[in-house]
Amino acid sequence: MNVHVVNAPPARIWVTAGNGTVGYANGAVPLTAGKGVASVLPMTNFDDVIAYTYNAAGDTPAVTEWLGTPMSVSAGATATDTVSLDWKRAHYAYLAGPICRHSGKAGTMVKLVLKGWPAGETAEFAGFWTGEGDYWSQHLYTRSQTSGGTGDSYAVRLQVPTKVPVGWYELDTWRADNPDSLVNLWDYFQVCTFKASQSAIDPGAAIRLSGRVPGHGFVTIYSTHHRVTAQPWTLAAKGWQQCGRYRISYGAFHSGLLHPSSTTTYVAKYSGLNFPAFTSIVRVRVR
Repeated sequence: MNVHVVNAPPARIWVTAGNGTVGYANGAVPLTAGKGVASVLPMTNFDDVIAYTYNAAGDTPAVTEWLGTPMSVSAGATATDTVSLDWKRAHYAYLAGPICRHSGKAGTMVKLVLKGWPAGETAEFAGFWTGEGDYWSQHLYTRSQTSGGTGDSYAVRLQVPTKVPVGWYELDTWRADNPDSLVNLWDYFQVCTFKASQSAIDPGAAIRLSGRVPGHGFVTIYSTHHRVTAQPWTLAAKGWQQCGRYRISYGAFHSGLLHPSSTTTYVAKYSGLNFPAFTSIVRVRVR
């Protein structure tokens, strides 16, 4: 099957093919510079091709699709027609904000950005939790979003389930208005915990911080006396002060004794399963 993706991004492109009845005809096949021959299983009435890229976190934030006249592919042969896709017509679905903020406690409300969806196309959403050795469907969201046109963008608010365990929470977005479409995008939110032994203390008193995160290694705890409402915007944690580095043991960590002199906000940075990120913030009030 000859595949040509015009306006291709400067990255390796993956292709999946199939039809609405049989489903996928192959796994992911890489192309270079948007051109190449994709190997597929023999199939008749094969009418759908999607091209997509992975980013550093392993998610798929964009996909472009060809839905065309059905063709057939025979064993050992190459389809005579060329499937042409245009990356400028790509569908996008990705979590808003820097990747270091794609992390936090269960119950967090996230924003999923949709761009490039043609008018009348409807996106629906589901969440899947992944842990070490475990994988199961966690949540099917009841809301959907119908696009008014490719020039429109939407920030869809979705809540990470309140009882999801520590691990990797995958947010899937698919095209629901056409059962033949193979459009499916996903992004990841790392679920973790972070708490203080006390939320309010007297001057001179001490606290400990503890939590659980996906992955291994160490956590670095930062603090600030400024009134902040969310994690740092970059991994450098500009404006925050490092106040300790602690080993993760079977996903859990705890700090030594800390003596905040005034009301302080804390956050922990960890390496994660596939990308480094911050926990949710914890605020300790000094009376």
